[in-house]
Amino acid sequence: LMAPGFKKAGALRAMWSLFYADKYSDADWVALVDADVVFFTFGVSQLHMDRSTGSPKPIIFGAWAQRYFVNAFVLGFDWIAEFMDAYPFTVHRGHFGLLRTFTSQKLGTTDFNEAFLKMVRRIHELSQEIGWWMPHSKDGRRISEGVSFHAIAGRYLWEHHRDNYSWSISYGANLGIPAQHSCAALHVAQHLQVNKLKSKLHHTHLYKAQAYELMAAGLEGNASVLKRWLLSSTFYSSSDQSH
Repeated sequence: LMAPGFKKAGALRAMWSLFYADKYSDADWVALVDADVVFFTFGVSQLHMDRSTGSPKPIIFGAWAQRYFVNAFVLGFDWIAEFMDAYPFTVHRGHFGLLRTFTSQKLGTTDFNEAFLKMVRRIHELSQEIGWWMPHSKDGRRISEGVSFHAIAGRYLWEHHRDNYSWSISYGANLGIPAQHSCAALHVAQHLQVNKLKSKLHHTHLYKAQAYELMAAGLEGNASVLKRWLLSSTFYSSSDQSH
């Protein structure tokens, strides 16, 4: 699976497979994580599911961050928030199929696999057309935005299934989002990929040490250490988007 402007076929295949996550489970809710996500607390189901309104609803975090804008545009949405923000990203099993159908209809086909390839190509084209904020490669070419299941699913769920989820969108008031969808919520896991890529050493042992540090703090219940991680979606920065 390849498309113009994208060199990582494996990454595209991984994003494609997430649209079919309902095929791998018969659970009501499917929680998606990456391989480099570290859970650092007990009581994940209690913290991750909002029971304040009766039936449990998973918390979906959104950030005011510049990561995936074009993904939403390609499907006819405006940008609300960055939903490629926190793990686990939990979706009702019944919503995967509806998302595939919606995506296919938007791209003029009944075959989701064809629709996915069209979407990938359109993201590349639109990135080149309007993506003035995109970084450039060493040879001066604009780097296209990648495909993000989380950005697409988050925006779709916000538009069509908002009441089935609990939303915690940072700086929501500044974005014009209703207050009830901007309440703070506690994180239960950290995605260490960003820190791995940002690290000047980029060293395997350093990466492992940071993961073990997270897990140890959770096991010890060290609130002073966990405070930042409970309130922020990223491990490496104390100034990143947090509530």
